[in-house]
Amino acid sequence: RFESGDFIGVEENEEEPEDTDLDSPRGKKTDELDQYLNLGIDKSKLESNPLSFSKEYQDEFQRLSRYARSIHSIPATSASVERQFSEAGLIIQERRTNLNPERLDNILLIRSMQKKNIFL
Repeated sequence: RFESGDFIGVEENEEEPEDTDLDSPRGKKTDELDQYLNLGIDKSKLESNPLSFSKEYQDEFQRLSRYARSIHSIPATSASVERQFSEAGLIIQERRTNLNPERLDNILLIRSMQKKNIFL
């Protein structure tokens, strides 16, 4: 995950050995973010998939590539949420529109517990 200070470059007057540890906040003397911003990429040739760009430049921008993969690989929705909406739709039908919201929550909880074989 991104931590503040991950892209801080090492000051020129500091005498630290070259560190290649990507998890170190001051891992490399060169600042990858500045390199990326100064790259001068032709935007007309870019693909719509940011992960393909990240893969292409993963050797030059190891940290940025890793962060891009972690950020752009997050699913938009989860199947469990979709299943809960589906179950709620099955419970609330035309005949059950007067169902109290708290009672609906309880019914969904009980159904979920039954599916996972969890009993009180």
